[in-house]
Amino acid sequence: ATNRRRIPDDVALKLDDEGDDVNSGKMVEDSSPSSSSGSILDVFRSRTTRARLVLSVLINLLCSVVYYGLSLNVVNLKTNLYVSVAVNSIAEMPAYLLTALLLDHFGRKPLGIVTMLLSGVFCIAGSLIAGVGAMR
Repeated sequence: ATNRRRIPDDVALKLDDEGDDVNSGKMVEDSSPSSSSGSILDVFRSRTTRARLVLSVLINLLCSVVYYGLSLNVVNLKTNLYVSVAVNSIAEMPAYLLTALLLDHFGRKPLGIVTMLLSGVFCIAGSLIAGVGAMR
């Protein structure tokens, strides 16, 4: 209904635990319309899904590297290590709450794009502060 599309009558969604009943050791097939199954190789057959997979893997990898790089770089700050880690953890709590609240309103993709862009802008801005970061 949200996409203004209608699912054809001959298409059925079969969940993993539906359609297979165990009766005295025999598997009983469901009489619903046939459902197709695929493999992981189906992802690589289509150019679109292959590109989406590569982009998803690269974006996730880069986000993880940046996040853990920032977390591990806290030892280079001229502050107490334990205080820095505690402040970082406390700063993440409202971010998780705000993200959870905004997710229903804006959706996954726009919120992901905006938060990644803001993170990049603030990382670059932090590295350009005179006397610290890359400008030291």
